[in-house]
Amino acid sequence: MVHSPINNFTDCPTASIDLENVLRATNIISSAIDTDGLLRNIVKFIIETAGASTGAIIMDGMIQAEYVASPLCIQTKLNTPICNWRRGSVDVVNQVIRSKRTIVVSNAKEDSRTHQDPYVLRTCMKSILCMPVIHKDQIKAILYVENDLITDCFKSQQVDVLSILSTQMAISIDNSRYLQAQIKAAEDLTREVRMREQEQDYRRRQEEFIDRICHEIRNPLQGVLGNCDLMQSTIAQLQLSKDDSNTLNNCIESIRTCSEYQKVITDDVLTLSKLEFNQVTLYPEVMSPQTLVNHIVQMFEGEAIKKRLYTCIEVDNMPINLYVMCDYNRLSQVLINLVSNAIKFTSNGGITVECSAAPINGGGEMELCFSVKDTGIGVDRKDSDLIFDRFAQATQRVSSDYGGSGLGLFIGKNIVTLMKGEMKLSSKLGEGSTFSFSIPCKVASTQDVDKWLRAKDEHNKQNARTEEMSLKACQGNPLVLVVEDNKINQRVLVRMLLGAKCNCLVASNGAEGFEKFLENDLDLIFMDIAMPVMDGYECTRRIRQVEKQRGSKMVPIIGLSGNVRQEHHDAGVECGMNRYLVKPCTTKEMIQVV
Repeated sequence: MVHSPINNFTDCPTASIDLENVLRATNIISSAIDTDGLLRNIVKFIIETAGASTGAIIMDGMIQAEYVASPLCIQTKLNTPICNWRRGSVDVVNQVIRSKRTIVVSNAKEDSRTHQDPYVLRTCMKSILCMPVIHKDQIKAILYVENDLITDCFKSQQVDVLSILSTQMAISIDNSRYLQAQIKAAEDLTREVRMREQEQDYRRRQEEFIDRICHEIRNPLQGVLGNCDLMQSTIAQLQLSKDDSNTLNNCIESIRTCSEYQKVITDDVLTLSKLEFNQVTLYPEVMSPQTLVNHIVQMFEGEAIKKRLYTCIEVDNMPINLYVMCDYNRLSQVLINLVSNAIKFTSNGGITVECSAAPINGGGEMELCFSVKDTGIGVDRKDSDLIFDRFAQATQRVSSDYGGSGLGLFIGKNIVTLMKGEMKLSSKLGEGSTFSFSIPCKVASTQDVDKWLRAKDEHNKQNARTEEMSLKACQGNPLVLVVEDNKINQRVLVRMLLGAKCNCLVASNGAEGFEKFLENDLDLIFMDIAMPVMDGYECTRRIRQVEKQRGSKMVPIIGLSGNVRQEHHDAGVECGMNRYLVKPCTTKEMIQVV
């Protein structure tokens, strides 16, 4: 029952403390599990007990709750700084904070502590009670109550009851704060988990999108480059004049160059995606730094000759027959990007590639240093950092005049960083640039080098045997099944295989391919991966299952796909494919496989 706030204790000044009400109030206060509910319970109890007409609860220097007894109105979650409070005596509250003692003002206008208080003078307030709620010698809250109708409103009984309950209030405040902190922590964790899941889902969808785009670009390149091979072989068989033959071959080479460039851009986008998702893994292998540099320069000699540029290799302090453990493909990718850029941005002069090595860590490792110098357009100092950003080029004019995606240097620098190295640029506008980087590499052991040399020798012998065997196999007219949904690629692959004296069957999806396998004694299967009805993985699994049930020979299955990620290759091997060729594949690769 809610008593009149004025008549509760003031009508019974000699009343003793009602322990039953104290226990009831304790249960009510402790029953609240959140701060807002706790403040409301405390306010209701104060109104019943203290005979206050208005009041507030202060926590952490902020007004957290205000109330008016008649008619009852409780406001919580105010978070009003005490210095901005206009509905109570800030001076009295500050005195309580400093002293940690309860202040009872029976007649505010005559009390020396409040008679000059601006709030009291403004409102003609009669009685004020301000009590600290203390636990473990710390103020958890301050109870502020007042009455603007009568003096001497707050008797000792009300003060004693509030004092008795203040300990429970303090404990309840601590408990509610702890619970709120736990709830907030749980909500934050849930939000973080949800955001992480959303981020992972976004990354997965972005990765799938990039895979699809790369696949959709590479897939038609099979038709373009495959037809280039076929046209060149056809031209060689036709009795054309030298000029006509050269004209057609030049056109084909132009198509091939454009297609190869498109493939490079696609690979750069894929590498960028891997770098963004921290999915680039290094695969150290035995390699010769000098051999790598020679190979890279040889790759671009033809292009340099066309532009009448010289190419030069300078090797300094490089031990003879030095072999190190390094990711050959990734290091090649960095150097290819640098040399390609050097040739692209150089019109006169040439390119020099330098390579040196210095022992570190007691000789167990070598610091390989590479630099690519050109006499090209150079880079302004203010743009030297910009060009290492993704999609960036020095100026808009450079982008317009020379083209390019602006990914090469960004990818190269990140790969070098992944190798625990650093890439630098030294350049002067109009005079040329020097891109240099150094990476630490372990020196390959004698056993690893011997094993690698034997494997290399065996690989060369195998290639020679493959050429010989492919000719013999072609004479035997092997029956080859091409499972490919793209009609153009079907025709190109079949023409490649017919040129190798193969008999061909064609299926447009995995289901058709499986039926052709059941109906024919095949020598080889080329299996596309992404197809309607049934994909290449499932078709391969079913073929291997039937072969196991029959106890028959395993037909070699070669996967064909525009997807170049390692996981796609691994999935092909796992389902039973013997090899995995990335589109676009050349006629030579197809014949070698046969």
